[in-house]
Amino acid sequence: MVKAGLASGKQGMVSALFFLLLLITGVLPVSGANSSGRGDFEIRSGGMKVTLHRETGTFSLYRLAPTGKDRFEPVLDTRNYGAGTKFAVSADGRPFLLEKKPFLQPVFEAGEDGLSAAFVFTPSRDFQVRQRFFFREMPVAGIPQTVLVIETAVENTSGKEMEFGFRAVFDTMLGENGNSADGCHFSTSGGGRIFSETLLYPEPGKREFLFSSGPDGRCCTFLVSGADIRDTPSWIYLANWNRCVSVLSEPFRNAVNCTPGRSMSTVYAPDDSAAAFGWPVRVLADKETAAVEVCLSVIPPDSALSLIQAEERENVTAPQESVDLEFFLSSGQDPASRDLSFSEKQALYRRVMERMRQIDAEGISVSPSELAGLHRILDYLLEEDGI
Repeated sequence: MVKAGLASGKQGMVSALFFLLLLITGVLPVSGANSSGRGDFEIRSGGMKVTLHRETGTFSLYRLAPTGKDRFEPVLDTRNYGAGTKFAVSADGRPFLLEKKPFLQPVFEAGEDGLSAAFVFTPSRDFQVRQRFFFREMPVAGIPQTVLVIETAVENTSGKEMEFGFRAVFDTMLGENGNSADGCHFSTSGGGRIFSETLLYPEPGKREFLFSSGPDGRCCTFLVSGADIRDTPSWIYLANWNRCVSVLSEPFRNAVNCTPGRSMSTVYAPDDSAAAFGWPVRVLADKETAAVEVCLSVIPPDSALSLIQAEERENVTAPQESVDLEFFLSSGQDPASRDLSFSEKQALYRRVMERMRQIDAEGISVSPSELAGLHRILDYLLEEDGI
């Protein structure tokens, strides 16, 4: 009886250890407020859908198909639960991938409204990373566009000052194998078509898009920069997926080793291109947090270019009209009737002097009204501002 009891106790211990191993590795769900069950979690908005894979801490992005009911098509590579798209942070020069590990499984948090969700990674006791996914309506040229925002925030919990960096690789697929609408891996809003390894340096504030598009109208569009883009990357590396992933394991302070013109293929990954993003390294005090946002959409290139052109027209201000000499001469209006800035008054002064020098040098016959108007404008500018 004693032997039987011992055998039974050992068997129970083995079963308990096996259950614990399944629990730790994520094969079994962890009960609690943050687990929110198992399986995938979806958020939809404006013809887009993001699927968050709770078991792996990864995501997949889709667009609503033009045909069929409630049918979605992928715009980023969805193989292996979208594991080809990766994020990483560095802490004092050491890189850490944000991914599921045997003893460091991410925690999943669903927003109370069901319109946002987050993964919480703890790669080290020195810091914690919270990656939040949500949709935002972003006006481009006054037209609302649905954008998926991925906010990656790191909190320094080390008890000391540390240096942190952010990098990400997006596993694009629509421009591969020469099947994109313009026959190349990527294209830009500046009209560039990218067939081979390239390093881009976006200009903050200037509206820029990066496209990975296919012949069926599908497009993964990165809103790289613009007045409403909070975190413009320092660089974007377009290359074979393996080469892009390699930059996540290198020191983040180092420049990317790009070989312009090199093929997007390797021996083991033909025509497998990806886009790697990098942001400046930051120094954080203890308990301080820093974050970067990535904005993705499904706006096709033609529509995006039209939006940029419309936005540029909107941003053209009216100072040219306000300092237009011919306007003041033909209308008889006094410059005092306009709220001109000092620089605009200087520009108007230069126009008056150029016209008077032209009349003097070329002996041009002018009407008395124009000559009187030139003197009137010049007198006003000299009396008001001492130009």
